Amino acid sequence: MDQYFVTDTNIYLLDALEAIYSFAPKRNDIRNFLIIPYVVLEEIDSFKKEQHSSRGLNAHLFSRELKKISQTKKQKLSKGVEISKNYYVKVEYDYNDSLEKKLLRQYHGKENDNIILSIANTIKERNKGEVELVTNDSNLFIKAESIGLNASDWRAAKSIEKYRDIYKGWREITVEDKIIDYFISSKQAMPLEELNIESLIPNEYLILKSSNYKINSFKEGELNNRDFVLVSYKKRIIGLKNGGYIKVPYLAGKKSNILGINSRNIQQSLALNALLRRDIRLVNLIGPAGTGKTILSVATGLYQLRTNNSRKKNNIYETLVIGRPNISMGPELGYLPGNIKEKMEPWMNPIFDNITGTMKEELVKKIHNSPTKRKALSELKSGEMEDYLLDNEFIEIQPLQHIRGRSRENVYMIIDEAQNLDPLEVKTIITRIGDNSKIILTGDPQQIDKKGLNELTNGLCFASERMKLEEITATIFLKDGERSKLATLGSKLL
Repeated sequence: MDQYFVTDTNIYLLDALEAIYSFAPKRNDIRNFLIIPYVVLEEIDSFKKEQHSSRGLNAHLFSRELKKISQTKKQKLSKGVEISKNYYVKVEYDYNDSLEKKLLRQYHGKENDNIILSIANTIKERNKGEVELVTNDSNLFIKAESIGLNASDWRAAKSIEKYRDIYKGWREITVEDKIIDYFISSKQAMPLEELNIESLIPNEYLILKSSNYKINSFKEGELNNRDFVLVSYKKRIIGLKNGGYIKVPYLAGKKSNILGINSRNIQQSLALNALLRRDIRLVNLIGPAGTGKTILSVATGLYQLRTNNSRKKNNIYETLVIGRPNISMGPELGYLPGNIKEKMEPWMNPIFDNITGTMKEELVKKIHNSPTKRKALSELKSGEMEDYLLDNEFIEIQPLQHIRGRSRENVYMIIDEAQNLDPLEVKTIITRIGDNSKIILTGDPQQIDKKGLNELTNGLCFASERMKLEEITATIFLKDGERSKLATLGSKLL
């Protein structure tokens, strides 16, 4: 059986090499054909001028790889080249233009899209095999289905099949009272089989509940002593043959307090635990607006900075590095007037807005012992406080286009709004992290502004799903809005 995958430009701009090789057949009795419409080559060329973007990088990688395939095999791509057993790559020029003319009458503009559809339809008419259009463009997807073509997102870029299947990093389980009593009275880990749970993931948190005990009593201002959260640790730490679970000590009976920031629900407590644990190097905080992703990340980052006045056990990182994909990864940042702080101020205000009130007061205490210096620092206005933190290198703003090629050691890095990164951009950032560093990715996959990405293909979900089995990573899905009742309702209903 033959299968034809007619591809759109956008899948190669996400990850060119992965896209070229991801359609190989899984069975020996199937032949797969990767069809690259000639207009895709033309569109790819237009992105090569983006020297500092992942799209520009992928455009160059795509062209080089096709050239390499043709030269290595000494065959023309227009005729089709077998690059592995039963897997062919072909650049297609031939199509029946009658459909294209019809599409031009129905859909004005987007001529290249119409040519891609016409090529796919021509292959379908001339061959007995299955034909599928592969695109991450929603409109092209709909147009394909409207003319009877099968269409799909690029599967290799999809970290999950449905958003509701997103890995949350925690789960609630109902147990007998004696299990909770066991954890109250014992500091020992419990063998996995005692909890009757399968397929647990490293650093996945378990919220135990029983019919007699409430899970959450934050509304009364304190965690109930019967509210217990367990975390799956590395097997070698627990020392149990089949793995096990152990109580998270400071989540039982009290709230966490970091630079005056308190956890307001149980998921926020889990997030603080992951953000403070030194054995975890990557934390993914996922959830709607107003759930506390940014403020928790900023508070724990500042809390763990090295200062002359900080306690040794919290004296871990030299600098809090902050980046956002909204800050251009292309050359246009250079056109804006002012120094780097002035250029980036509009994008960084959501970060610095969190360093106010109690957090600012506690941060001042962390930085200085001297009452005089504390008083002077606490009297700084908002913009002046930002300047102080930047000038003294407590905080560094990181333009993401400058991160490639660097190795960042001894830093606590926050990438806010990471849902607007593609998988290659996330890979580029994570692979820059050096020794004794930690990276936090935060974002809401249902608020994506970048063309070509969606709640299934964005870099945040990609990193969470691809890295979740590693013992140095953790993911926490924050479900409850805490900013205000209006903000929570707006996130759900609008």
